[in-house]
Amino acid sequence: MAAHKLTKKEIKQDSFITNMEKALEFLQRNATAVGAVLLIIVVLLVGGSYVQKGREASRVEASYMLYQGQMMLAQGEYEIAITPLQDCIDKYSGSEFGKFARVSLVQALLGAGETETALARLDEFMAEIPATHAAGQDLRSIQASAYADAGRFAEAADFQAALITDDLPDAVFYSRSVRRAEWLTKAGNNAAALAIYTDLESALAAGDLTVSGNDLANRMEVARALMQ
Repeated sequence: MAAHKLTKKEIKQDSFITNMEKALEFLQRNATAVGAVLLIIVVLLVGGSYVQKGREASRVEASYMLYQGQMMLAQGEYEIAITPLQDCIDKYSGSEFGKFARVSLVQALLGAGETETALARLDEFMAEIPATHAAGQDLRSIQASAYADAGRFAEAADFQAALITDDLPDAVFYSRSVRRAEWLTKAGNNAAALAIYTDLESALAAGDLTVSGNDLANRMEVARALMQ
């Protein structure tokens, strides 16, 4: 009787069966190891899902705390605003929400009349957030006004000087310069205030600065009078 010749289909089936048998033998010999690997995969998948959900929940909570504080701040409820803003900082300090909560907290403290506390928190927060970050820039903008509110006009003028740069829009450059001059005047440094006004007048006359409706002439007259 002639030997049966296997067809290509039968060869493939036979190869599949052989491979399956080898796989089953491997599973039987390594059941513990394979089970452990499968368990790790399941844990990673499930754990990753929980981590993702946890992050989303944290993001929602942080944004709500910041929103709640800023809403109270906008309504003038400064003392009430302090609690959710501080909670946001305490729980989510390194997040973007936590960074901007610092800005709003300082504003709430200032609004509540807690000026010295606001100044102390400003120093703390500015050490934590770089000037290149938007929240860091906001903190530094608040700093000068906070010192002026505390009656520390010379320091306020110094901090304001750091906020006056050549890349500012003309109107902003002018208003910040004028405010610095005002604080210098209140600090008793009338000569420095007049020097700022004089520089602004020269820039306006040369066309290097364009500001409509300015009252620079009156300011210069007052500054000169105070120096006499």
